[in-house]
Amino acid sequence: MKLHGYHKSSATLRVVIVLELKKLDYEVIAINLKKDEQGNMLVPILEDKDKIITQSLSIIEYLEKNYKSGKLRVIFYLLGLDITFLILSEINEY
Repeated sequence: MKLHGYHKSSATLRVVIVLELKKLDYEVIAINLKKDEQGNMLVPILEDKDKIITQSLSIIEYLEKNYKSGKLRVIFYLLGLDITFLILSEINEY
């Protein structure tokens, strides 16, 4: 699993926190947005097997659905993230 991100990006940090909490193995690919190495690249970007996911909330949702290791609602609340998608997905599972 590879996470492309910028070290000063709060969105990248959110994903790193979730990856650490889930104890997943990942490699960080540093993108220097100030030097604009990759054109107008938006970060973070997660590569997992053959999937590429962009935007922190989409990445977090993907990780939560595909790597079960406890629910992250309390953490989302502490990070100030909208957890509506998790609540709705859990309701739909019943």
